[in-house]
Amino acid sequence: MEAVDAGAGVEAIRSPGVERIFMGWDRPALVSAADILIDRHVAGGEARMGGAVVVVPGARAGRRLLELLLDTAGTTGVRLIPPRIITTGQLPDYLYERDEPLAGQVLCRRAWIRALRSVAP
Repeated sequence: MEAVDAGAGVEAIRSPGVERIFMGWDRPALVSAADILIDRHVAGGEARMGGAVVVVPGARAGRRLLELLLDTAGTTGVRLIPPRIITTGQLPDYLYERDEPLAGQVLCRRAWIRALRSVAP
C-alpha cells in the first residue's frame, strides 16, 4: 500500500486495483465524493466514470450521489458518464462470479416457508 496526497487536503491509499480516499470532515461525504470523482475523471470536457464502481451504504445514498454528480457536471459544463453505483449489500454479488443464478424472491420465500414448517413448534 502507498499513501498519496490526493490534493485539496484529501489523503488516498492505493493498493492494486483499489484506491481508498479519506475526504476529511469539513463537508458532507457525498458532496466531497462527487467533487473528487468529477475532478479525477474529467478529460476533454467529459467525466468518463463508466469503468468505476462506487460502493455506498444504501440505495438512497446512491441516488443522492448520482444527483450530486449530475449537478457538479452541469455546473462545471462537462458531459457525465456516471460510474456504476452499488450498495454494500450488492458488493458480494458484484465481486463473486457464480456458475448458476441465485434463486429469485418467490423461490426463496417458498424455501423459507418449507423450512419453517418443518421445524417443531
